[in-house]
Amino acid sequence: MSRVASRLAAVTARGLRINQIIQGRGENIFVAHSNPSTIVTPAGQAAVFPHGLKGSLTQLANGDPYLIAGNNITIASTSNGPITISAQSSTSVVAGGSNKHVQFNVGGNSLGGDASFIFDAPNDLLTVTNINSSLTKLSNGDPFLIGGSGITITTGTLGQVTISSTAGSVDWSSYEPVIGGTVSSPTLPTNKNLYGRYSSQGKVLTLIFSLSGNSSSGAHAGSGDYTISLPSGYTVDTNAATLGATTPYLAGTSVGTASLLTNAAGSGGAWSVVPRTNTTLVLVGQNPASGIQPLVWGSGYFPIGDAGEYRISFVATIPVS
Repeated sequence: MSRVASRLAAVTARGLRINQIIQGRGENIFVAHSNPSTIVTPAGQAAVFPHGLKGSLTQLANGDPYLIAGNNITIASTSNGPITISAQSSTSVVAGGSNKHVQFNVGGNSLGGDASFIFDAPNDLLTVTNINSSLTKLSNGDPFLIGGSGITITTGTLGQVTISSTAGSVDWSSYEPVIGGTVSSPTLPTNKNLYGRYSSQGKVLTLIFSLSGNSSSGAHAGSGDYTISLPSGYTVDTNAATLGATTPYLAGTSVGTASLLTNAAGSGGAWSVVPRTNTTLVLVGQNPASGIQPLVWGSGYFPIGDAGEYRISFVATIPVS
């Protein structure tokens, strides 16, 4: 027998002897013939070691570690086989502040709380003294604050909200009132002061009228009751004020009080400002020297051009549509 065959027979005999020893302690376990140091089991069957193992289990067959330490874990294998798995120590984090205080990071390793920063969970109520951010939008992106009529809302870069009102400011516009007559229009004196101002807020027109002078030169009385025009584009809201259709316009709603002063006897006192049509006004008053009351300013009573000095003025608040 050759030397190689002799050695192979010796290894095989040695493997058979080891198998006999192992099988005496458990069935279906044997030592590979080619490598007596390797113990294998038939495919699909688990190895059973009822009396335990002695040795290291920290490496796989390819030499890679069997157990790998994850985050905050250490693994140590001693020379006789035991494996020790330890968690690395970390800083203990406990709640800061008092009950209901909102927690926040302090220095990267602890939590803090503040009595001015509180969340009441049962009532879903957050309380904080100062906020450096914008609160002008809802979760869906819509504005939280919306300016209504006469209100403007501005958000600053740091989140502050400014609410401004334009309701208290009044913009006045000028217009030239037209003085007409129910029959024919009068002619105003050459030297006169005719003044008209108006302001509109919503559906209310505020009107200021004044006619004054100290000469009748160039004037003509015209005929009928005198009418005063509203500014162009405005009409009386007849749902809020009644028109006085005919002399002496008693059915009409008074929208102001006028003063009529001349150097003619009986002038003076308070006169009512009444809408005659939806674009014109008339003045209704009295003359203590006349037995006919009430009177209407016109060619029949205190006509234009009849006196050297005169002043007619009023402020009216007129509902418009």
